[in-house]
Amino acid sequence: MLEANQEKKPEAVKITTAEIREYIENMITEAFKNGKTEIIIKASDIHNAMGLKSRYPMVCNAMRQCMKEDDYVVFAPESGYSSALEIAYLRRKN
Repeated sequence: MLEANQEKKPEAVKITTAEIREYIENMITEAFKNGKTEIIIKASDIHNAMGLKSRYPMVCNAMRQCMKEDDYVVFAPESGYSSALEIAYLRRKN
């Protein structure tokens, strides 16, 4: 039984794959606005920046969902779902 004055642990914030995709798309857009023609994103960078806990499968799925025709996987671990996944996103021709 919990004591009345005992603090409750904060509940984990639920995040969706769509929110992760939006974060990635914003990263890509900002890079291209700043003149880059390519941005390489690593799953661990997104995971850490968003303050996620054990959500690498969601991050990796979102990264793949953001890929366009000319984008490519720089590195994919055997499982396909880890912090080491890296994808290069290329500037789109208008």
